[in-house]
Amino acid sequence: MRLSFQLATLVTFGVTGLLLGEERITKAPMKEPDPKLSEKEEAEWDKAKAILAKSNVIELYSLEPIRDEKGKDNFHGWKVLGKTTVKEEAARKSLLAVTGTIGPGYGAKCFEPRHGIRVTSGDTHIDLIICFECSWVYIYFKGKGDDRLRLIIGRDQQPALDRILTEAKVPLPKQSKE
Repeated sequence: MRLSFQLATLVTFGVTGLLLGEERITKAPMKEPDPKLSEKEEAEWDKAKAILAKSNVIELYSLEPIRDEKGKDNFHGWKVLGKTTVKEEAARKSLLAVTGTIGPGYGAKCFEPRHGIRVTSGDTHIDLIICFECSWVYIYFKGKGDDRLRLIIGRDQQPALDRILTEAKVPLPKQSKE
């Protein structure tokens, strides 16, 4: 008697689970809303893209993902392991192609940047601080202090930046232990 009750219970819950599972499969999954920039953010991103397009000096930084606010050699508070001025045309094109993949989106929460870029055009510049682990890019504008624009970048872009740093004999930071 007890065995048939247990069997009936399993069958009931099994059938119910299958039915609910089937219902969940046929319904459209919840989707996050498409990320959009505010008008102000869109204007700032357009300004940043214009500076990138007209850049006359590009510096690529290798960053240790350790805050170093008091150190004399930091980049927006991140410890600098080294940097290089990107002069070779092929490397410049590669770096600018990487920045061309930046846009609105959703990243994770870590923000442990290992790359930085300073792009100068005339008397103005922008700084990009990049964490490929969470995909966030913080863009700082000259003279705006800590005010920044936050966008995302594809994780597949990291090798291009690492290659430029390695060719310039700039040490790369240790990667996370994921």
